[in-house]
Amino acid sequence: MTRLTAPKKVGVIFHSPIVTAQIHRRREGNPAAKNRPLTRSQAGGGLKALRVKRDAAKWHAAIKRVEDTARGGANLMPDIIEAVEAHATVGEISDAMRRV
Repeated sequence: MTRLTAPKKVGVIFHSPIVTAQIHRRREGNPAAKNRPLTRSQAGGGLKALRVKRDAAKWHAAIKRVEDTARGGANLMPDIIEAVEAHATVGEISDAMRRV
């Protein structure tokens, strides 16, 4: 049986050693958690390769639709999903919304 200890206060977040142990166990037992996104330096030319491989016309139309929908004030989520499916990055989608 695990002995409970009082949580430590870290900044404004309470941190319990037991919760930390549970999180680590879940990560070790979950192969998907081990496949975290790579950092920019680890990814290397991944973004450049993505931009070369994607359909430019489909990507451009999806980004334009995000921008137009944002300008009109309608629900953006369907257009954002379409842009992601056209291999637009989060930064490109965010830039389209910022241009409004």
